[in-house]
Amino acid sequence: MKNVFEESHQSLSEVTGNSSLKVESFDSPYQKDAYLLFRALCKLSTKGFQDESTHSTDAVIHQNKVLSLELILVLLKNCGPLFKASVKFINAVKTFLCNSLLSNCTSSSSQVTGLALQIFVLLVQDFKVHLKAEMEVFISSIFIRIIESEYSTYDHKARVLEVLHLIFADPQAQLELFVNYDCDLNATNIFSRIVTSLARLAKVFPVVNILYHFPSHIHHLLLFSIESWKLCGKISVS
Repeated sequence: MKNVFEESHQSLSEVTGNSSLKVESFDSPYQKDAYLLFRALCKLSTKGFQDESTHSTDAVIHQNKVLSLELILVLLKNCGPLFKASVKFINAVKTFLCNSLLSNCTSSSSQVTGLALQIFVLLVQDFKVHLKAEMEVFISSIFIRIIESEYSTYDHKARVLEVLHLIFADPQAQLELFVNYDCDLNATNIFSRIVTSLARLAKVFPVVNILYHFPSHIHHLLLFSIESWKLCGKISVS
């Protein structure tokens, strides 16, 4: 998983840049405090991920990661419209949170990975308009590679499939994936790659395996969405 992280981190750096945001003026002290707290939590959640193989500080590193990611998750679930619309907070999500998720989505800890993926789902729901390039890196360079890799663990595959299942449960989200990426000549064909990867995975694992049921169920959701798009007049089927 180390190679996946390193290559994905390089891709994300090209998208977001490596420079840290300066703390600019805010309309109120509360907004500034919220920004500084959010940035601190994101930075705390990334500390030590390259040293997870060591044992001396493993427990402390893990506790810090879990606590910071839990707080970020609570924050995103309860943030108001100002956080979702403010350029400063959106840039903080791009610069600090996306880098945090990049490291933690490939963590060896299932608890850390689970929290990071839950946060990613919230970003898809509330910030996808602002994170087109970042989402492309996550889905194509991490999620699809985890599904396709023979070296990724069963737990990693299952958790990524849970995320894709949540995304594909919304027909509008499926349509947006296809339009924003597969129909963009400068973007990766994310929608078709996901469908192809799921089809391959469903063939490899037996029916009794969860890694079979998730891809199969997602394909059923896809077919249901296509039918709903046809009924709504969003697509024409000849």
